[in-house]
Amino acid sequence: MQGQGLSRDATAAPAAPTRFRVMLPFAVLLVAWQVWTVVGRQPSPFLLSYWFVTWDHGFVRRGLLGEINQLFFGDDLLRGAHVLTWVSGAVAAATVVVVAIALLRLNTPFAIGLGWLLLVSPYTVKGLLNFARPDQLPIPLLVLVAAVWWLRPRSPVLPLFVLGLLFSVLILAHEGVVLTVAPWILLLIVHFSRYARGTVLATRLAAFFTVPALATWLVIDRGAATAKQVQLLAADADGVLPRGEDMIDYMADSTADSAALVADFGAVNLAWMAAVGLVLWAVHLAALGCLPGRPHRLPRAGGVVLLAVVLPAFLVQLALAKDWQRWFSLWPTMGLLCLGSCLLVPRHRPATAVGPDAPPAAPWHPRSAVAFVLLAALLFPLPRTAANNRPPCTWTAQVKDIPMPYRHVADVVAGRAHEHRNAGTFCHGD
Repeated sequence: MQGQGLSRDATAAPAAPTRFRVMLPFAVLLVAWQVWTVVGRQPSPFLLSYWFVTWDHGFVRRGLLGEINQLFFGDDLLRGAHVLTWVSGAVAAATVVVVAIALLRLNTPFAIGLGWLLLVSPYTVKGLLNFARPDQLPIPLLVLVAAVWWLRPRSPVLPLFVLGLLFSVLILAHEGVVLTVAPWILLLIVHFSRYARGTVLATRLAAFFTVPALATWLVIDRGAATAKQVQLLAADADGVLPRGEDMIDYMADSTADSAALVADFGAVNLAWMAAVGLVLWAVHLAALGCLPGRPHRLPRAGGVVLLAVVLPAFLVQLALAKDWQRWFSLWPTMGLLCLGSCLLVPRHRPATAVGPDAPPAAPWHPRSAVAFVLLAALLFPLPRTAANNRPPCTWTAQVKDIPMPYRHVADVVAGRAHEHRNAGTFCHGD
């Protein structure tokens, strides 16, 4: 998050329609290519099983997913699970694309660079389309929360309350969003309220988070499935859901069970996944560091939220689920989206607010521009494979999956049948 000059950088330069019209076709081609890389890949039984959890046998966490599937696809739940799985990925990926395109249109060096980074990163469009989990459904709320300060900067309480109601519903679909999305929404509200009085900030936070807090309590207190409910849900899905590992078997797990599952995955396996994530984080940070007009310091309030809420939520997520490659992918995606959302919203400053404005953004330095392009070229071909892999597949799955889209093109040109595979799925065995 940028300091006090953030919005100045986002709004100081006039729009350049000609430059944007030149960049837009290339941006569309990048997105189309990334969509191509996942077209034809069938969701795993685990992904599909989310949409078979219902409230037919009593209230359970994530049961809203199956209820939605039954409502819209009651005659063909398997088809509904396929469609809704892709909806989970498409909604989140589309949010990234909208923010990226809007950043390109701002025509400031930092905004343009961040827009391209959002488009080329393996964590963003490709990652969200590939993982396609229901906990991605609230990602558009990040942009909507930021839009509140664009549309109603002086009276955000009511729209925040409405968005909080929507977030509460999504908690009933997947309680994990409390860790993966809520901290970032908190960060945005604090950021946009950083010049407001403490009571005003408290009111805004209460407007959004009061009902979600009640929904979270409901899920935690009443949402754990019993062994009998798991058995009945599994029986409902039997014969319809493809065979393979599914999420229903984990519905009765407690927090201790989840932590034990992570520990059983093994310190070496977890360390390899973390190593891949940290290396790619470093590449993203290096790319951001090449951009002129980048933030030099973090606002104090934003830093407090990052250290006291966002980072602990990330660590808790690592402790409770072994999908470490997905967590290392999702968190920087959320951070880049938050940063982009802040750039897009003109800063709302009360007349009495004080603080120095940042100077206009410096132009691109040729060496920085070349370095950014090289780093972007390094990131773009990388695929997002399985959420959890054991070494050496943590590294080799990345390499194996890179040629798949190009083979797909060759097969289409040659008229051959193409087998869409995910290299990471071959790397789960002990």
